[in-house]
Amino acid sequence: MGSIITDASGSLGGQTIQVSNYGMQLRSKPCHKPQPSNSQSLIRSFNPIMQAGWRSLSTAQRQIWSEYARLKDICNKSGERYPLSGHSLWLKYQYGRLAEDLPFLTNPADYKSQYLGPELIVNGNFTSSAGWSIEPSWTILDGRAHYLDTAYGSIRQFIPLIINRQYRLKFDILSCPGLSSMRFVNQFNVACFLAPYSNYINRLNGYYTIYPVASDNWTRFGFRGNTNQSLFDLDNCSLKIFL
Repeated sequence: MGSIITDASGSLGGQTIQVSNYGMQLRSKPCHKPQPSNSQSLIRSFNPIMQAGWRSLSTAQRQIWSEYARLKDICNKSGERYPLSGHSLWLKYQYGRLAEDLPFLTNPADYKSQYLGPELIVNGNFTSSAGWSIEPSWTILDGRAHYLDTAYGSIRQFIPLIINRQYRLKFDILSCPGLSSMRFVNQFNVACFLAPYSNYINRLNGYYTIYPVASDNWTRFGFRGNTNQSLFDLDNCSLKIFL
């Protein structure tokens, strides 16, 4: 602190005075940043994806977003009202899409405050067998549904599907030594979705989100494993209808 000041203690502004064997030292107080909330962390995780999506747009596509904010008088929330930029509107509208595991919204006129209905699958994380009708080739254990590929078999529950309506279906394939083989079936073990999700599809271990369309007004929905394929586990199942 120099030779002019010979003695001092306490704090001054954002600085604190410390005394050591080397004399007095003036140190900056550490600034402890608060931990972000779950929603803040989610927004930050989406930001690089949304920014990359904006950069991928053509000049004409960006112009659509800019003009839409101006024509619809979509303004900022500050005291000075002025239309959002196309970039700001893109970020505002795409966050809700990503939060629901949906692809980017291509037309701002199609924006909704909510895109999906409530969860239709009961006990999709298999904490027990509640809600599921289980054929012998399936077992529920340790928070997963296990398929043993010695025979065709289905695991289903009562879920009314509406013809020609689109759904968002999510599920995890786990513990599969090769390729799993599975299709989505109704109460008659007939495909409940239109192509390309009407037949058995081979999948590696992974986390899947698809957007199938119901082929008829069915009263059951389930997963059917294919014999002579690799055994696998199923977990984190979710089914929601597009509003």
